[in-house]
Amino acid sequence: MSSVVAHYPYPRNTIAVFASNDFVVTEGEGVTFKDDLVLDDAYQLSPNLTHKALTYEKCDGKAFVVADDTKIGTPGNQLYLDCTITLMAPDGTTCEALVWVEVEGDEGGEVYLMPLASLRAEYDYRLVGADRDTAAAKFADVAWVRFARGTNITLASGAQIPIEDLKVGDRILTRDAGPQQIRWIGNTTLRPRGHHRRGAV
Repeated sequence: MSSVVAHYPYPRNTIAVFASNDFVVTEGEGVTFKDDLVLDDAYQLSPNLTHKALTYEKCDGKAFVVADDTKIGTPGNQLYLDCTITLMAPDGTTCEALVWVEVEGDEGGEVYLMPLASLRAEYDYRLVGADRDTAAAKFADVAWVRFARGTNITLASGAQIPIEDLKVGDRILTRDAGPQQIRWIGNTTLRPRGHHRRGAV
């Protein structure tokens, strides 16, 4: 099954994160950027915590900027997606999380953890992997919207066309930000599974 990814710039976006001190060290060092992480360190999520809303805006280069209406972080500071970490639970299951680093000027600041799966409080998670190369793709999987071919998309004019007919520069209607211009379009082919397999009823 083939899908199309249409990327348009939101004025701002919000991700659900934990602050580094929410993820308590039970063995080794704290959660930090990749160069200072130590494999086999263990962490626990503090009890009775909920994700906090970190709101950011895109800026030039690879950095984001913490937005004024954020619930966590310092508005105006730069925000970098640092790496993907892999955590192993006591039962041997693994989960991944993205590490974000907030920077004020030339100084490193707060570190945030964005789990890509549910984490249990007071449950030992051991660090078994850290990788910068996969972070952007992992984030794209959760942050960008994908549509199957044939899905109708509404243009700013009100007309609807199949997503595969969109072009860079077209203006489309978005739920959160009104009319926006498409800046990039990508295609991904996925292997069909379950009811998406040919011949499935």
